[in-house]
Amino acid sequence: MKDLVYCPYLGEKIPKENLSIEHIIPKSLGGHDKFTIHVDRETNSKLGSFIDGAVANDPILGMKRVRSVSFKGSAKTFNWKNGRTESGAPFQLVFDQSTLKFFDPIAGHVVNSLPTGTEQITSKFKIDPYIRMPFSAKVALGTGHYLFGEEFRKNALHNELRIALKPIHEVEQSVLRKNKVLYTDYLFDKNNDKHKQSHRVHEAVIKHFGGASVLVDIDRKHMIFTIGLFGEWFSTISVPITKDRFPYDGEYGLGHFVVISGGSFSQISYREALHKVATEQFGINLPSLDKIQDGSVKLRSKSIVCQKCGYKEQLTGWKVKILLDKRTEFKESIRLIPCPQCGATTRELSE
Repeated sequence: MKDLVYCPYLGEKIPKENLSIEHIIPKSLGGHDKFTIHVDRETNSKLGSFIDGAVANDPILGMKRVRSVSFKGSAKTFNWKNGRTESGAPFQLVFDQSTLKFFDPIAGHVVNSLPTGTEQITSKFKIDPYIRMPFSAKVALGTGHYLFGEEFRKNALHNELRIALKPIHEVEQSVLRKNKVLYTDYLFDKNNDKHKQSHRVHEAVIKHFGGASVLVDIDRKHMIFTIGLFGEWFSTISVPITKDRFPYDGEYGLGHFVVISGGSFSQISYREALHKVATEQFGINLPSLDKIQDGSVKLRSKSIVCQKCGYKEQLTGWKVKILLDKRTEFKESIRLIPCPQCGATTRELSE
């Protein structure tokens, strides 16, 4: 009898010999060999071509990859194709971290300058908004399986993510309307974001750590996957969970954070990630976060006022407010770094 292994992309068990290694975040987008799962080989190939390839070739992400100091992959250049000179001759631009080069597709090599008499090159590019959600669903499926395994299969409505893997034109509208996945795209939805407060926190964490990352935030009804690419928020996708049966306490009570930066892979708790951002970026110590058993963290703008000299310093985007399951709300006292004006340690938060 053949050994059968579960494939999260298919949602079923398949023969072990049909498996291949899948990078949850492709290496061309900052992925790592430690952040992988085993999936059906044929499905992996199809999704890699249809989804990963399209996202990796996105011109906006291509430019971010070139500029990213934390990206250690081999794709450190980006070719902007389909360019034309004023005379209509084809031309390509080749970007790297420090220079801009010109590639002549007719001559077949890089040239040092534009053709004589050419003052500008025009080019068009297309961004496919419908490929970004399947990519996010794919990363969420892989991450959920990587972190939680059997618990994710039993207690999350992961089939909703599997539906979102398909091209939107292949899914019936009635199925899409019933789908319980919630999706927010940084590029297209940021100005009309209904969950702006929590996404603002996720974005700050992703930007602080840089690189490629997946932040998994668990609340009472959903598992929320926020994806970062090249140190910037890419998207957020959430799936309903059975909270009372899901692991939801201890160090990882707030969630998980997987980050790949500078070629290094690390997996820490969301609580620890918040600690690092607060202390390293804003000089704030949040010791009470260790005592949180359940809930979500929301951060809002505050100022610090020195009680001795009156010096006021703005803390952009950071105030700690914790909503517990009991629906009680309280403010945590925090210890601040000394006042830069007089050195006193008697500073307090104010609105």
